[in-house]
Amino acid sequence: MKRFKSAAILLSMLFIALTVLTVGPTPAQACSCAAPPTVAESLERKSAIFAGEVTNIAFSPQWLVRSSADPVNISFEVKEAWKGNLAEHTIVQTAGSSASCGYEGFEVGREYLVFAHLNGNGQLETGICEGTGLLSAASAELGELGQGYIPVPGEDGPQATSSLRLLIWGISGVVVLAVIVFLYRWKGSKR
Repeated sequence: MKRFKSAAILLSMLFIALTVLTVGPTPAQACSCAAPPTVAESLERKSAIFAGEVTNIAFSPQWLVRSSADPVNISFEVKEAWKGNLAEHTIVQTAGSSASCGYEGFEVGREYLVFAHLNGNGQLETGICEGTGLLSAASAELGELGQGYIPVPGEDGPQATSSLRLLIWGISGVVVLAVIVFLYRWKGSKR
C-alpha cells in the first residue's frame, strides 16, 4: 500500500510538472494604437501588402474559455500585391476582437487592402493598428502604392507550429512517464 501511495504521489507531481511546462500561460496584451503607419513605412516594415477578396472566415475552436486574442483565419483570393511572396489564395490571421487589436470588419465577399506582418509562428497577421481596411475606402493608399503585381497561383495556409509543438510536448511527457513507471516497477521487482 505504501508503494502504491508513493507511486501515486510521484505520478501526480510528474503530471502537474508536465502540465505547467506544456500548457503555460500566454502573455496578456492590450490594444493601443497611436496611428496606422504611412504607406511608405508599411512598404518598409510590413511582410505583405495586398488587395484581395475574403473567401472564408474560420474562427478557432471554442473551448471552455474564449479569449479576445484567439486567432481567426481569414482566407483571401489575392487580386494584386505590392509586397511579399504571396500565393493567389492566402490566409491571414487576426485576433478575434478589436480589444486584442484584431480587425473585426472582415466579411466574406468584400475586398480589402491588407497590411500584414509575420507573427512568431511564421503566419501572416493583421489587425486594427496595421492600416488594413476596405479596398473601396483606400484610394489614397492605392495611389501611393502605385502598380502592384499578380500573385503566384496556388495556396498558402497557416503554419501549424504551435499545435505541433504542443503535440510533441504531450508525446514526450507520455514517454517520460512510461519510462519512470517502468523503472519504478523494475526497481521494485528486484527487491
